[in-house]
Amino acid sequence: MVWKRFILAAALSGGAACAAVIQGHVIEKQTGRPLARARVALLPLRAEGRGPAPVFTNSAGYFAFPNAPAGAVVLTAERRGYAAATYGQKRWNGPGTPIVLERDGVFTAELRLSRLGALSGAVVDENGVGVEAVQVSAYKDGRPLRLAGHATSDDRGVFRISGLEPGTYRVRTGAKQLADETGLLPTFFGDSPGSAGSTPVTVNLDDEATGLLIQPAPGKLLRLSGRVNAAGIPTVALYADLGRWLAAVDGDGRFSFNELTPGNVELIAESAGGGRGQVAYARLPLDSDQDNIVLEPAPWPQVQFRCEGADGKPLREKDVILRLARTSPAEDPRTEQVECGVASAVGVGTWQLSVATPARFALSGVRIQQRPSASNEISLLPGQTVEISAALSGKGAAFKGRLLGAGGAPATGAMVFLSPLDRDVARIFFGKGTARAGLNGEFVMEGLPPGRYKVSGSFDALTAEEIDWSDPSLLTVDLEEGASLAADVRLPS
Repeated sequence: MVWKRFILAAALSGGAACAAVIQGHVIEKQTGRPLARARVALLPLRAEGRGPAPVFTNSAGYFAFPNAPAGAVVLTAERRGYAAATYGQKRWNGPGTPIVLERDGVFTAELRLSRLGALSGAVVDENGVGVEAVQVSAYKDGRPLRLAGHATSDDRGVFRISGLEPGTYRVRTGAKQLADETGLLPTFFGDSPGSAGSTPVTVNLDDEATGLLIQPAPGKLLRLSGRVNAAGIPTVALYADLGRWLAAVDGDGRFSFNELTPGNVELIAESAGGGRGQVAYARLPLDSDQDNIVLEPAPWPQVQFRCEGADGKPLREKDVILRLARTSPAEDPRTEQVECGVASAVGVGTWQLSVATPARFALSGVRIQQRPSASNEISLLPGQTVEISAALSGKGAAFKGRLLGAGGAPATGAMVFLSPLDRDVARIFFGKGTARAGLNGEFVMEGLPPGRYKVSGSFDALTAEEIDWSDPSLLTVDLEEGASLAADVRLPS
């Protein structure tokens, strides 16, 4: 308490006469106990603002920002093993409600952190006896499944996976070769070889889903080996259904994988020099042992990003960025950024592209290999060069206004989203229409492709995908090239 009184007294002294003070406690939601060493951050709502450095709570869970900036701020707290919390949030991962700090004012807040969820169970054999040293993985349900955590069964076959966000999961064992050379195939909880027939597991904060019993199916495990036809490649990565494995390459270029399961696999071998070297890629069905795979490396794929104006002439705009996110192999996601007029080496695989433009430009079209893109997805292979062109317009549309809540009050801090109704616009939109309402509910979106859009706002949603765009009460707006439209938007009831 001495430390707390000292901080508050210093904040209210003449030296901090123009600053606000925000203080409070971080506690464990389930027990009410104070949480020491929680990291607390204070972020001004305005993008150009800079908040004070984050602080850590003391042994009593207390924190203080004695020189906080006046205005609207967002207060967050996090600690390992707990879900991060934002002051005023209505759901565990919601954006929260900004705090309006007055000059010379003092605001006291309490943040409650919930423990991340867990699940546990046992891996057993045909007699119900525990099997040790089996890897068990938890995947967040969706398309595709996303690995969220894993554990290894102990000598009783018992496993426990913690640190899970709330949601629905699919749980699967890994392959295992037993002492008598019996193979155990990967099996989902619910005794299913695939996720479609498995039993979903619901995980909640401050809770543990228990009693998951998995009996892996017996089957033959396979071997795959081969040779890399180039020096300087240290490893080969194998990607199979929901898994990634690495094998070392010896001095003769040989590599080998064991205990594999039947199915399609991808092999990627990259030189240690990254994009300056070579890469090999192969995709093949695995239904029996294979020992003569040959990987032929070639230069990394090259992406050339070009920008042009409405007149078709090239533009060199460093702040127009091509962003690439690798979606396959899903077990090895990557991101790349390429400036206008630059060629860059990227990895093999399937990538989703988007183009980030400053407010003075609107994206009016994307071409891949000189053809209008039918989607924002491209596949890249070794030795391939792909040209991606972005057509830019200096006459983008703008949309501004106020986001209002119940009774017409400003919905300070809520998110505003646009969803294009025109198919051609949707293909190149890439999620640019997102803003956060300011202190008086004001928002501005610039550099938008002209077209018809639906508008929605939310205190809970973080992305446009979370909005129910079928709601007939949502506002529809028509944005014209080079024009600015102003309108008030009301939160859906």
